[in-house]
Amino acid sequence: DFAVQIVGAVDDGTDFATSIGRMRFEVDDGSPAENAVGGAWTISTTTTAGANTERMRIDNAGNVTKPTNCAFSVVSAAVTNITGDGTNYTMIYATEIFDKGGDFSTSTFTAPVTGVYLLGCMLNISGIASGQTDGRLTFVTGNRSYSVLIDDLTADDVGGYMRGTYTVMADMDASDTATMLLDVTGGAKTVDVDGGNQFYGTLLQ
Repeated sequence: DFAVQIVGAVDDGTDFATSIGRMRFEVDDGSPAENAVGGAWTISTTTTAGANTERMRIDNAGNVTKPTNCAFSVVSAAVTNITGDGTNYTMIYATEIFDKGGDFSTSTFTAPVTGVYLLGCMLNISGIASGQTDGRLTFVTGNRSYSVLIDDLTADDVGGYMRGTYTVMADMDASDTATMLLDVTGGAKTVDVDGGNQFYGTLLQ
């Protein structure tokens, strides 16, 4: 149920009854009582196909959700012998945990709008040999690249394995892309990407 609804309508060439968005104050309470009824505020916009879609909700506890806000989280499969000799390897992610907006494909995130994005990566690699002391993980976007230098790789690894978590805030234009590059130097191509590497991101503003 809702108590108040404000609808914005425009002339579509036939009449002035075509909705382009609405705001509602809704009942959000499973156990309403006298002088105590929880409420929610929702904002919806209309897609170009004419579907009215909820974009933001503030519930009775003050939680703010944005059901269609751009966000993704993907996971890699295991791949062997991808770097170690200085090869730049573009990370490939085989499984999507979620992809709100459908903006991710295989290795590439494409920004749907201009804004500031939080991008992150969980790195799991193995097969590191004693001479492979230097590594670099790079967030590559259309505007710039963000490199994390791991200049003492063998000191960080345990039994040839290395784990790390990295994040950046990236300014991206609409249709800009973001990918992850990994390179390790100092030896042969023996470094593996283990299963479970993650790449994730969301639109902040």
